[in-house]
Amino acid sequence: MPASFQEILNSGVIKFVVGEGVDGEATDFLVHKEAMAQLSEPFRDMLNGESTAESVTWRNVCKSSFERLAQFAYTGDYTVPKPLRRRGAVDRQEAVENEASPDILDRGLAVEEDSAPAPADTPAEEEPPMPEVEYSEYVEHPGWWPAAKPAPRVPSPDQYISKKKAKRMERFASRIVQEELQPEPVPEPVPEPISRIPVLFELDDPRDKHKDDCEPSKQFDPKGNYSNVFRSHAGLWILANSYGIDSLMALSLYKLRQTLIAFRINDQTVSDLVDLVRYVYSPQLELLGDERLRELVAQYMAWNSATLSSDSNFMALLREGGSFVEDFLKIVMQRRGFNNLAIG
Repeated sequence: MPASFQEILNSGVIKFVVGEGVDGEATDFLVHKEAMAQLSEPFRDMLNGESTAESVTWRNVCKSSFERLAQFAYTGDYTVPKPLRRRGAVDRQEAVENEASPDILDRGLAVEEDSAPAPADTPAEEEPPMPEVEYSEYVEHPGWWPAAKPAPRVPSPDQYISKKKAKRMERFASRIVQEELQPEPVPEPVPEPISRIPVLFELDDPRDKHKDDCEPSKQFDPKGNYSNVFRSHAGLWILANSYGIDSLMALSLYKLRQTLIAFRINDQTVSDLVDLVRYVYSPQLELLGDERLRELVAQYMAWNSATLSSDSNFMALLREGGSFVEDFLKIVMQRRGFNNLAIG
């Protein structure tokens, strides 16, 4: 069970010295001991073993990975980094910004056209006013001959009603009219429940201020370099795997998968995937024991093998051999066998 926020605040702080081996310089972080210890039992055992020491040193954990680990320890989530701007895209953007915009040129021509003197307005020919038509009410004039008097109407047998029946119907109609004219009784007011008390204020700010920053973007940035995004999720998964933090392993794997779903492969972005493969299949990670990260990467590359096969960098990666090529070919051959069975 995770520690309460009060338990975290009341616990002592411990210093982590991280990043000297990968960042080139060490960075110190002071965090609450209970916030980190609650992540997993192996992590708690490690911190308890360091109880007499003043700090914990992680040379091969970069600063950004530890920052996301600490954010997850306190909040249960971590911020997704933005893709870096690709150098080629930046150069093209700067060249476009330095050029004269067509809008500016058009605006100059528009000023010259506006400055030319406009021809004098010729008065429009005045149209003759519409003749006023006098309207008079039509009155039918009597003819020269006297109008014939209408013939007396002869009632039908059904119109002969007895006086008693007529009075009875008159009383019945009067009673109905009186009942309709009587006002309905006003019900007593029912007290409103507490839930209907009017809201006197609105929650303008979200309660979780970093929620949007933690969710992987569903929009692909064609000018972005996604190598740092891929490495951030994969590196956090590797760190979580080292200390048995199952919840962080699942979360980082989910975010990597969502990022790959939104990713688009083209001539400029294949290098981002090649960099991810080299990072995940580096010799230092052979002893992890958990293959879920590599399986995800290998499956993604295999499912996009037709597109990747036309890239020279990816073909050079295959010629190097190793564990990735074995996993990649296994998935490709399994897919081909399944497709042959489906066709047959």
